Amino acid sequence: MPSAVIASGQCEYPEGILEAIQDKFETVALNAGQIAIDLGSAKCMNVVLFGALVKALKMDEIDWENVIENIGPRTSV
Repeated sequence: MPSAVIASGQCEYPEGILEAIQDKFETVALNAGQIAIDLGSAKCMNVVLFGALVKALKMDEIDWENVIENIGPRTSV
């Protein structure tokens, strides 16, 4: 799923960018947009990305639900 500026045509996605990044860094590529859609809502793409980041940084022992509940603003659903 492209970013807003790519989707709107304001910018072009750089050709070969993923390969260039993979040449310099250990990289994991995932289709967070499709995973979010498969989970039921494209709106949860940031949650998918956050989960991948937590796993990549080996921070999955932290109770993230508790952390987010205590630092985030209270909203009604």
